[in-house]
Amino acid sequence: MTTPDRLQQQVTFLLTCDRLKHVRRSTYLHDASRAENSAEHSWHLALMAQTLGEYAPPGTDMEHVTRLLLTHDLVEIHAGDLHFAAPDEQQAAQAQAEADAARQLFSLLPPDQAQVFHALQPNSRPAPHPRRASPGRWTPCTPCCSPGPAEAPAAPRANRT
Repeated sequence: MTTPDRLQQQVTFLLTCDRLKHVRRSTYLHDASRAENSAEHSWHLALMAQTLGEYAPPGTDMEHVTRLLLTHDLVEIHAGDLHFAAPDEQQAAQAQAEADAARQLFSLLPPDQAQVFHALQPNSRPAPHPRRASPGRWTPCTPCCSPGPAEAPAAPRANRT
C-alpha cells in the first residue's frame, strides 16, 4: 500500500472517530448538568489512569491501560451506548452490535492497524454491574451512575448508523 493510500485510510478512520463526540451516554457528568458523551468518557478515564497510575499494582503497563481506555468505546459510534445495568438480553444484543461495529470501523484502517485496534477491544460486555439488585432494578454506586430526571437506566442509548 502506498503512503498516500495508507494516510487516506488513517484520516478517514480519524474523521469517523470524531463522531464519538456525538454519542450520548446514559451517565451524567459529576455536576449532573448533562449527560456526558463517549469521547469525554474515554478521555477522562485515560486521564485518570495516567494521573493515578502510581496506585496500580506493580508491573501494570499503564501505556497499554491508556490505549484500552482511549479505544474501548469507539464501537459506540455505530453501536450506541448501553447503560451498564441494562438487562442481560440487551447486554447480549449490544455485544453483537459492538462486534459488528468493530469490524465496520476498523476496516477503515490499513490491515496492520486494524489488527491492533481489534486486539484492544473487549470480547464481550462486562458482567452485570455488582450493584444491580435484580433484573430491571439497580442501585447507583456514584452520582455519575445515576440516570437523569425521568430517564430509565435500562433503556439503551443507541446512536446506530
